[in-house]
Formats: sequence, C-alpha cells, structure tokens
Amino acid sequence: MRRLNWILEIIRTLLCMYMGILIASYLGSSEACARSLLRVLKPVVGSGPYGHAASLSVLSSSMALYAAQNNVNSIREAMGLLLLLAFPTSVAAALQFYLPVVVPTVGPAGLFMVCISAASALLTSILGRVLLLEREDNGSMGKITLVRDPWRTAHRVFFRVGPAVALAMVVVKLGEGYGVTEWIERSLQPLARFVGLPSDASLVVFGCLINVAVGAALGADLRASGKLRMEDLALALAFGRALSLPRIHLQFLFPPAVTFLGRRGLLGATTRTLVETLVNVSVVLALAALIH
Repeated sequence: MRRLNWILEIIRTLLCMYMGILIASYLGSSEACARSLLRVLKPVVGSGPYGHAASLSVLSSSMALYAAQNNVNSIREAMGLLLLLAFPTSVAAALQFYLPVVVPTVGPAGLFMVCISAASALLTSILGRVLLLEREDNGSMGKITLVRDPWRTAHRVFFRVGPAVALAMVVVKLGEGYGVTEWIERSLQPLARFVGLPSDASLVVFGCLINVAVGAALGADLRASGKLRMEDLALALAFGRALSLPRIHLQFLFPPAVTFLGRRGLLGATTRTLVETLVNVSVVLALAALIH
C-alpha cells in the first residue's frame, strides 16, 4: 500500500505539471496575451530602443539581444542592457517553467519563491535602467513571435522536465532507505544555517543546484513528511535558485550575449550574473531574518 501511494503521488505530480505546461504554451500562442505582457513591462524597462529590446526577452533573450545589437556601442551599455533583461526574463521563466512545473509540485511555497525571484529581478533591471539612462520613446513594440504549435511545444517541454522530476522523487525515496539524504543534509548544514534555515532545507538547496525542478521534488517530499514548513521550503527554493544562477546563465544567457554583442556581451553577461546572484541572495537573507 505504501509503495502504491508513492507511485500515485508521482503520477499526480506529473499530471499537474503537464496541465500547467500545456496552459502556458497555449497562452504563449495568443497574440493578445503576448502584447499585454509587453505593455505591462514598459514601466520597468522603458519604451526606448533598449526598453523595446528588453521587452522582447519575455519571449526570447536571443531575440532581445538581436534587436539591440546595433544600439550597443559601449561596455556600459552592454552591461546596462543585460541587467535590464533580468525582470522580463524572470516573467518568462515564471510563465514557462516555475508556474507550470514548480508550483504544482510544492504549492504555495512555489508561488512565494516566484515572488522572491521577481522582486530580485526587478531590482536588477532597475540597476540596468540607471546605467542606460535612456530617452523615453513611444515607438511601436513591433512584431511579436508566438508559439506556433502549442501542443507540440508543451510535449517537448514536459518530456524534458518531467523525467527529471520523477527521477528525483524516486532517488529521494531510495536515498532515505540507504541514509544518503541524511549524509547530504549533514554536509550542507552550514550553508542552510547561513540563511537561517533548518538542516533539512539543505537537501532542497542541493537539488536546485542540479535543477530547480529537482529541488522542488525534494522539497515536496520533505514538506509532506512534516520536516519543512512552507516558508522554509520557499526560502530554500529561492536560495537554491540564486546559487544556481551562474549555471542557468552559462546555459541560456552567455551564448546569445556573446553571439550578438561579442566581448561586450561577455562582460555584460558576467556582470548580470554577479549582480543578480548577489541581489537574490541578499533578498533571501533579508526575508529569512524577518521570518525567523
């Protein structure tokens, strides 16, 4: 019976993830929805040439950098642009990954983590806008690229993320049986204490370093067993995501930045990684101090 309940829990989690991904994919195929998102971002990124380009990063960072490449004439502008992309990118990540994948796995803790990430990204974008000091422009937002085949896109995303989540849930159960999870928790306890989190949260942080979906799967199990409170799980996910930003940016930000902006893009992406990581960690530490 215990094994059957465990299998049913994995199936339920995967079904929730699939439905969330499918809904997000269909929203991404709607021009009205996409244009509404771009209008919402204008107060943060502005409506000049850099703001226009930054707004496009809610659909694709590569598209944003391609649109801005002819306007970037200095290292400072490259740094400002890459920082400016932070908030639109966080919106895209929330819609495409965190809301459909993480939130169905961990519930309210996932929403809390999304809010922490968005607030940190907002501060990062504000720093970028200060660096650019761009002139406001009321130009058109231009043509929007939509998801052409939402059904196929949803399947592609699900089959990339779903197996990792299912595997993580299986590994947790096996690890508990052989004492592996306890060893990982003891090894990462100093890191958890640094943030003011219980030792069990270290396992969530470790999972996020691999993939935030893995950290969410580990956290869901700890939450269900009563080892983590909702707020501690949310902070652990946010802290783990903050520490995984260098890995995420190396995979998704550095390639288009260097491709379209060259050495200036490399310096800009490096600056963005350092600043955004520092801002995220600072926000998590501040919230942890308030909660505890």
